[in-house]
Amino acid sequence: MSKLTAIIDHIARYRPPKPLLPKLKELRCHHTFEASSWPLANLCIFMHEGLQQLSISVSSSEAVQSSFFNALPFQTPNLTHFEFRYSKSGVGYEEAFLNCIRGLPKLQTIILPTFPSAMSSVVRANELKDLNRLEVDCFGDDGKLACPVMTQHLQPGTLCALEHLSLTVRYELAATSLQVQRDALRLKSIIICSPIVESPHDVKQLASTIASTCRNIEKVHLTFDRKSDSISKVDEKLSFDPFVSVTDLDPLFQCDQITDLLIRHLYSLKDLSAFDGMLNSFPNLRSLILNPSGLQAPHTLYFNLDVLLKVARVWPNIEHIGVCCDTKLIPSDREIRTLPSPLRNLQTLDVGKTRVDKYETQTALFLGDILAPGCRIIWDTTSSGKRSSLNNGWHHVEKILPHLIERAKLMRTIIGKLEAAEEKLYTSMLSKSLLEQKVLTLTSELEEERAKKANSSDELGGNMEPIF
Repeated sequence: MSKLTAIIDHIARYRPPKPLLPKLKELRCHHTFEASSWPLANLCIFMHEGLQQLSISVSSSEAVQSSFFNALPFQTPNLTHFEFRYSKSGVGYEEAFLNCIRGLPKLQTIILPTFPSAMSSVVRANELKDLNRLEVDCFGDDGKLACPVMTQHLQPGTLCALEHLSLTVRYELAATSLQVQRDALRLKSIIICSPIVESPHDVKQLASTIASTCRNIEKVHLTFDRKSDSISKVDEKLSFDPFVSVTDLDPLFQCDQITDLLIRHLYSLKDLSAFDGMLNSFPNLRSLILNPSGLQAPHTLYFNLDVLLKVARVWPNIEHIGVCCDTKLIPSDREIRTLPSPLRNLQTLDVGKTRVDKYETQTALFLGDILAPGCRIIWDTTSSGKRSSLNNGWHHVEKILPHLIERAKLMRTIIGKLEAAEEKLYTSMLSKSLLEQKVLTLTSELEEERAKKANSSDELGGNMEPIF
């Protein structure tokens, strides 16, 4: 890295007349606290009119000079994506930064470490006519989310032209920022990451505000920053019941265009009775994550595994599911057979803190009947990123699940052939002898497949670890 830095310093010192990489469309420059870095001004050797995306992450140990922002609009006038991560929010460069933003009229996406007070006037004046995505987050030296410094709501008119909004802020301020906008909002996606353990009241208030101000919303993510100092002090006694209910999300049920709904809270959900109302509210849902990894209490309620059957019937094309389930009650074969089709498009199933304990094989057999090949199982991890030892049973499920999915797929194919042949025979009014011959042939095929399946199951059973 030091040799590369020296080379770049040398090139920048002599100011080449042409950009170093004239066909470059995207530039990412991440200064880390540990690594030696160089002045942002050295980026000039890569700047040219064709550059469209610029992402910069700067360590707090580095001083950001206003001259860099003053030159940027002249060097990259066609920039559409500008991402700037810095933990010294606005110190010494805010005015130059705002003038820089004004000089980049084609910007569609801006990601900031905080929202300067004067930024509202830039957005309200419609100087950025193409801007449709705004993210306001506070970043630490590693470029990751840190404790936010946004302590005031956004001013009226700031959000009216936006389609995508992401804020790291308390839910109360997020709700106020939406409420004060005078004109109708065009927001299609909203992501709010809170630095604290939000109360059920504030969760419901924000959900209600989103429902009333963002009628065309398609994506809603209400989550929290696990690295926040206040989140790490969970042992302190809270002044309210921290368990959010599905009922607190009721207002969002009015937003029938939602395709992506994610809720993450430090504590698990309670009162799941309102879930059936959710089933009837989002006809085009593609992703549903309902806090599968929340901290559990003795009174914690769980979804039964049949919730996956309900989801499959209502949203057969859903791609992502996240729920914490009770695996003791496995749906019967009869219930599974009533399913029109498996979750054929499901890419991930996040089971979070779901415990399988002594029910690994039964759970795997059930999932094998309803999941499609390639679906990835995600379960809870510890703070160090390792899989939780409490959920080691999922290792066993993960190991045998692909075989069971293929087995179920084969059985559906055989049954489908039988049903198709039966329908064809009846509608074609075939003779009795031909009907018997066809049935015998198909039955013979089925017996052969069952024999193969039995051999396969014996081999698979021999490889399974005993369950105690």
